[in-house]
Amino acid sequence: MGSDTDSRGTVSKDVNGDVEYCYRSGSADPYTVTDCSVGYSCSLPGPRHGHRAVTLTVHGKVLTYAVFGGESTHLVPSSGSTSKLSNDVHVLRFAGALATWLKLRTSCDYVSGGEPMCPAQRRDAAIAVMGNSGGETGRLLVFGGFGGAEYRHGMFGYLEQASSASSVEVFHDLWYLDMAELEEDCVLEGLCGKTLYWHLVDVTGARPGTGFGAGTLLDGSANLYITGGADSSFRELDELFIFQLRDPLYKHCSA
Repeated sequence: MGSDTDSRGTVSKDVNGDVEYCYRSGSADPYTVTDCSVGYSCSLPGPRHGHRAVTLTVHGKVLTYAVFGGESTHLVPSSGSTSKLSNDVHVLRFAGALATWLKLRTSCDYVSGGEPMCPAQRRDAAIAVMGNSGGETGRLLVFGGFGGAEYRHGMFGYLEQASSASSVEVFHDLWYLDMAELEEDCVLEGLCGKTLYWHLVDVTGARPGTGFGAGTLLDGSANLYITGGADSSFRELDELFIFQLRDPLYKHCSA
């Protein structure tokens, strides 16, 4: 296996001659078989469910498929296993018949004097992309989802009421990942030299309740529509909210 290495990551070829990008991490993903060197983990997201995805164009040139969050535990976990949630962002780039995954380096990967400034690990969030036009890469928006420190039994166990509603945390926070610093070399070559930072949006107005699985739509006037979803007791929600991104404010709409 040949590789090129710098302080940001490695670009390697496995035994099959396939390109493999690796990033610095404290430990390897137990669900991923990788030839990455010690201290690095493979950028493949691995099998997962409950993630969310959206298309994203980097600086108006490179079309990618971006994936946020999700759960990598088997849908029906084995006895004694613990659910594994994610707040990672992966991007997939196509070049002819070749598809290459990259894990973006974000503020979730660093802890300085406490908890990292980023959304908690979660599944079934709602996501959208703002300002992804012209030469701008824009921002990745994330709303809601569920997880929490006590989410241990996986989605199947939760549906089977193996864990009570109080054992999971259903979120109603709104975050954005500023992708202005996302470099073309990161997507094209796997060498990502800059960290992308998450920001929590403090919004006034009639905020949506906690929920997951909501639908979102971003219009041309920077209004984010959030509708439906479910609460921690799996009660379906039929509410519609508008979040004005240019002048942060939630509005509750009723028919």
